[in-house]
Amino acid sequence: MRRFALLTGLFVLCLALGCAQNVVESEINHWYETAGRELVPKTEKKRILAALKEAGANWRQLASALEGVSPECRSGMRYLLANMPNYDLLAMRSDILIENVEYSYIARERLPWGRTIPEQLFRTAVLPYRATSEPIEKWRKDFFERLYPLVYDCKSTGEAAVKVNQWAASVVTYKPSTLVQGPYEMLKSGYGRCGELTNFLVEASRAVCIPARSAYTPWWPMRDDDHAWPEIWDTQDESWHFIGAAEPAPLDHTWFDKIVKRTGKVFAREFKRAETARRERLHERKDLKDVTKRYVDGMGILRVKVLRAGKPATNVQVKLSVWNFSSLRPTASATTDNSGIGEIEIGAGIYVLTAGTPEFNTWQLIEVDKDEVKEVDLELTRPKREELVRMQ
Repeated sequence: MRRFALLTGLFVLCLALGCAQNVVESEINHWYETAGRELVPKTEKKRILAALKEAGANWRQLASALEGVSPECRSGMRYLLANMPNYDLLAMRSDILIENVEYSYIARERLPWGRTIPEQLFRTAVLPYRATSEPIEKWRKDFFERLYPLVYDCKSTGEAAVKVNQWAASVVTYKPSTLVQGPYEMLKSGYGRCGELTNFLVEASRAVCIPARSAYTPWWPMRDDDHAWPEIWDTQDESWHFIGAAEPAPLDHTWFDKIVKRTGKVFAREFKRAETARRERLHERKDLKDVTKRYVDGMGILRVKVLRAGKPATNVQVKLSVWNFSSLRPTASATTDNSGIGEIEIGAGIYVLTAGTPEFNTWQLIEVDKDEVKEVDLELTRPKREELVRMQ
């Protein structure tokens, strides 16, 4: 009887949620026919309406942002909505979005390098309202007003970024913590971890139309921990450069500029929807761009053929890990194809290669040399208890 009541309750709940979603979709379709048609071109209709429907009850905030932003800024607003992650669609406020977009365009008009930045770069590295996963705060206008007097006469975004970083070093500093702070929380506390300092400088740079993004290495192969830092796009040579957040030094001069040459992978974040958040499946993350080649001394290719009972094992995770914090930490990964082959390009070094599932797996210590194409065959077996390797 109790089970029947539970099942009945679940059925009623699902029915109610389905009805609520139908009401939302009906409201969105009505909005599009009465107001949205003039705001959303036909070529973007499908993506924008999908975003609004995914936002659920919060769709009105997003629609208000589209209606409230200036016409000359509306294409930027549509770009953000179309690429916004699910958790932001569900909670984003229209006032934050409007200020963020409006002041992105104001900065582009008022800074001498603004119009030299390619449109797509402006959208992906200036317009976004957050750097990684920090709390969303209304920082754009305030940071523009603080920093414009410091950079308005600079000749390039690289020169301006160094000045912005000097300002950042005067208000925040590095201190290990377990917090995930937004920019105003950091201004209040005066400190942050490397990732938080990176977010802070990325946002400060974007406020004055400097293309900026977060980069990081998942795990160092030669020391414990990982590391994150900002990348700055310099209009002088039209390329990306790294910089130490809150470290008043020139571009490409940091405390880690030597050891990063020996790391396995470096990724830069882009404003795109991630299909997976799992750290060990970085090759599946659409919001991460592999920029390793710009940092390391050399890379090699590992081509792994995975077999089970002598036959190709398809759709199997292959991972390269390093020893970090007394554990194996995945640095790069691939999924085997129909031939049982997975291929990984990685910085030269020594790694632990693993493949399989908790039931059938194998591992091997392997060295990948610069400019090498190393081919390895692995046979999946059921491990003995003392040989178990945890396959995440």
